[in-house]
Amino acid sequence: MFASIVIAGLILVAVFVPYNRNGYLRMYGTKVGRLSCPDRKPAVVLLGGSSVAFGYDSELVEQMTGMPVINVGLHVGIGLKYMVDDCFPRLKRGDVLVLNPEYALFFNDRAYGESALTDVMFLDNFRNAALLDRKQWLSVMNNIPNLLHEKLKYAAINASGIPSDPVYKLSGFNSHGDVVAHWKLNDKQYVGRLAPQSLGKMNESAFGYMKKRLDEVRHRGITVVVYPAVISATAYQNSLSDIMLTDSMFRSIGYPYVCPVSDVVRPDTSFYDTSYHLKHAGAVWHSRHLYLHIQKNKKIRPLIYDEKLNINLPHFPHFE
Repeated sequence: MFASIVIAGLILVAVFVPYNRNGYLRMYGTKVGRLSCPDRKPAVVLLGGSSVAFGYDSELVEQMTGMPVINVGLHVGIGLKYMVDDCFPRLKRGDVLVLNPEYALFFNDRAYGESALTDVMFLDNFRNAALLDRKQWLSVMNNIPNLLHEKLKYAAINASGIPSDPVYKLSGFNSHGDVVAHWKLNDKQYVGRLAPQSLGKMNESAFGYMKKRLDEVRHRGITVVVYPAVISATAYQNSLSDIMLTDSMFRSIGYPYVCPVSDVVRPDTSFYDTSYHLKHAGAVWHSRHLYLHIQKNKKIRPLIYDEKLNINLPHFPHFE
């Protein structure tokens, strides 16, 4: 009884304490809203975590492909499952889906979301609560204290008049969904350190779920491009065995990366503040590299559903 009262109290405080009006995660609703527009033209849809948000110059991709570009990438903490379940139904025939998830999403329980999922759910007033499974609900509830901490931290900083970070905010994005506020800044530089790092235990069920959902969108006439996440040279070396395991697993479900992972490994100097967040020059390179592989894959017709089709692929359990 006491625990229930405490939880209810935390939820009420989380709802009524003001949220940062210019908060970074507020961009999620804008991105999904653009994807949901009923009269939009078929587009290149970039999907993943913050490496996608920081990783592209979408205007350049738009110029090269002749297609609108919607960058839906935002934060790895939203979780792979929620990204897929919320965004895939909004795709339309003729879209080119660039699935570009960070490698960490396939280890431990990161696929089910972390603190960012809690933020997104509260910001959207839990309108998509039906999409959450048991593990996602557990993650949302466990991260309510962190949400409260961030809200109170914002309130204190806002009251003090201390300038906030100019990059990690709603106003740091352009209309395509790219983070651009850091493009002309020279205030940060990622510095890597060689030290072997395990990403955790491989979540095989995540790959089973991805196969199921990717098959569904291909049946609907959507081109799928599975693109390895851009990463710094140091971080790549630190987690090489785990990264190559994701490469192997995508191959096993019939959706191999469109290029070797090593092709998207960039010098540490290309990154802003983390091993996934590119500076503008890196985003330009990344956009051009992606374009080459979009062109190759657009020649492949989307999978047409055929009940007689019987392809033997490794079995992996779906999400619970």
